[in-house]
Amino acid sequence: MTLTTEERTEINRQNAAHSTGPITDDGRARSRQNALKHGLRAQVVPLPHEDPENVRLRTRLWNDHYLPKSPAAQHLVNECVQATLLTDRIHKYHSVALSDQIATAAR
Repeated sequence: MTLTTEERTEINRQNAAHSTGPITDDGRARSRQNALKHGLRAQVVPLPHEDPENVRLRTRLWNDHYLPKSPAAQHLVNECVQATLLTDRIHKYHSVALSDQIATAAR
């Protein structure tokens, strides 16, 4: 049985009504982690397995050192803090990946 364009459109509309995704804030937070593999493209700092105190400490140290006086300067300090956190994340990921390769090669 072949459906008309109108029938197919109505069926698609009904199906889409069931595909709304997570509704609660908790559900959305869990959903954001679904495809997390290494966190190198993550926009959320810190990731669930990272220490939020480390982020606060690094932010405070950079702000205390550079004492930004304008919104632009504050933005640059924030970007630098985020870049250093990402660099740390990259080094950890690289170490784990290299260890996995060595373990696989040894077997």
